[in-house]
Amino acid sequence: MEQKLNIDLLKEFFKFNMKFVILISFIFCTTSLYGQRIPVTLGAYYFDGWNGKSTNNLLTDSLKVRYLERKPKWGWITSTSYIMDQQIQLAERNGIDFFSFCWYLPREKSADEEPLNNAVGLFMKSQLNSKMKFSILVANHPPYLITPENWNIATAEWIRLFKNKRYLKTNQKPLLTFFTFRTLLQEFGSVKALADSITSFRAKVKAAGFEGVALAVNLTDPNDNVLSANAKAAGFDIFTGYNYHDSGLKANDTLTPINSMIDAEHKVWDLTKDKTNQFIPVTTLNWDPRPWRPGNENKIKRFSGFSGHSVEMSVSAMLSWMSVNKMYLTKERIALVYAWNEYGEGGWLTPSKLYGNQLLDGLRRAKQKKTQTK
Repeated sequence: MEQKLNIDLLKEFFKFNMKFVILISFIFCTTSLYGQRIPVTLGAYYFDGWNGKSTNNLLTDSLKVRYLERKPKWGWITSTSYIMDQQIQLAERNGIDFFSFCWYLPREKSADEEPLNNAVGLFMKSQLNSKMKFSILVANHPPYLITPENWNIATAEWIRLFKNKRYLKTNQKPLLTFFTFRTLLQEFGSVKALADSITSFRAKVKAAGFEGVALAVNLTDPNDNVLSANAKAAGFDIFTGYNYHDSGLKANDTLTPINSMIDAEHKVWDLTKDKTNQFIPVTTLNWDPRPWRPGNENKIKRFSGFSGHSVEMSVSAMLSWMSVNKMYLTKERIALVYAWNEYGEGGWLTPSKLYGNQLLDGLRRAKQKKTQTK
C-alpha cells in the first residue's frame, strides 16, 4: 500500500513538472515569436552654459527673473563636482544611459580651458560615472569652427576623450557627432578635402588602438538630397539631429501645441532614415527661446504645453517609431532627447523647485512602457 502511494505521488510530481515545462516552453516560444524585450540606449544632450565662467551672457536677466520654472533645484550654476554627481544619479535612475556633451574647440586656448567644456571634465572625474556613458557633439559653429588649420589639434583632443573607459561606442567604435555638416563643408572647401581629412582621422584612431570611429552628423534639412549625399561621400556613417523645432512650429502661429512635434518628427525621421545606413533618432521635448531674446518675447514662435505628460508622449512616440524601424538603427539602438539642460531654449529635464521631478518622471514612464524588439 505504501509503495503504491509513493508511485502515485511520483506520477503527480512528474505531471506537475511536465505542465511547468510546457508553460515555460510556451512563454519562450511566445517571446521568440513576438520579440525579445531589448531596451534602447537613450542619451540626452547636455549643454554646459551654466558654469558661471562663460564670457557670453547665457544666464540672462530675463531667464533668471521670468522663467523660474526652468531654474534647477541646485540653482543656476550646475557645473560643480557635487552637482554633476547629483545629475548622474538622477539621469541613470530615470532611464538615461549617456550624456552627449556639447563640445567646443576654442581659438586661443586649450579645449580643457574652455568653460563650455567644464562639464565633460567633471563627468570624467566623477566617482559615479560608472553609472553612465558619455559622448561628445562637436559644436562646430561660429566662433568654434573646425577648420583645416585646427583639424589635427581637434582630432588629437577627440582621440584623448575616446580613451576614457566611459566613452560611448557603437559597434565597438567611439561615436563622434558633429553639430552641422554645412559649416564643416564650408570651412574645408570641398567634399574631397573633407573626405581626405576624415580618412586621415580614421587612420589615427586605428593607430591609437581602436577598431575605428563612428562618425555622425546632424542633417539640418533632411529634404536636401545633395546635402545628405555629400555627407555620405565625405565619410559620415550615421545621420542624426540636435532638435527639429522648425519642423513642428506652425508657420502662422506664435504658439504651437507641443504635441504637434510628434507628427512632425515622424516625418523627419522617415525622411532621414532612407538617406543613410544608420540613423540615431532625436526627439525635441520643447522649444521656447524667449529668455535669450528679451524685448520681443510675445512674438517669438514657441511651443505650449510642455510638461511631464508631454515628455512621456514625445519619448514614447520615438520608441514606438524605433520598434518598427529597427533596420535603420545602430546596433545599440541609440536614441537622444533634446535636452537635459537647454534652459535658454526651453528644453530641459532637470528637477526644479516649481516643476519638481515631473519631467524626468515622464521620461522614465515612457522608457519603462516602451521597449525595443528584435
